[in-house]
Amino acid sequence: MNSMEMSNNLSEISTNELMKVADYKSNPNKDSAYNATEILFKRWRCGVDTEFLVGLLESEKTYERLRGAYYLGELGGAVEGLLSSAVKLADDPLSSCRRAFVGYMITSQAYDEAIARGLAKCLLDFHLPVRLAVIKWAVGTAGKRLEKFSQLVEVRAGAVEPSFRNPLSDEFWSESSRKRAIC
Repeated sequence: MNSMEMSNNLSEISTNELMKVADYKSNPNKDSAYNATEILFKRWRCGVDTEFLVGLLESEKTYERLRGAYYLGELGGAVEGLLSSAVKLADDPLSSCRRAFVGYMITSQAYDEAIARGLAKCLLDFHLPVRLAVIKWAVGTAGKRLEKFSQLVEVRAGAVEPSFRNPLSDEFWSESSRKRAIC
């Protein structure tokens, strides 16, 4: 079967089955996994069966969230029904998920108070790729939006507060984090 026939056959199966075929971890046929993934992207970009992607983004399983974050990053724009799940990634323990949150906000151009707080928190992140993604967002954003965002960063909105035994250590690390974000 050539790749065109395989692609046609895959486009006829359910999204649930496509998800299984697209899973590179369990599918030894990388061509069919790739083709299935491309069909999933086409469906999701049209707003079809996005609940499968939402399920990955909100999963308790690390592998599934990472897979969802990858898909979210590859969509390339706003998709109906994904925003609230994408915003939840701002608090994810995995840096790849936090970076996917920022990337989705760049491509979707979505912005509200919750997103601003998530972006401010990500600018204070310990992982450089997450901070760089926020800087990329900031470079491309409008002046008024950036001004309000900068105010959130200055007051450390959403920042994780250190909890050392010595209060001076807490103060030092809080101030250090704030300075790193506003510089």
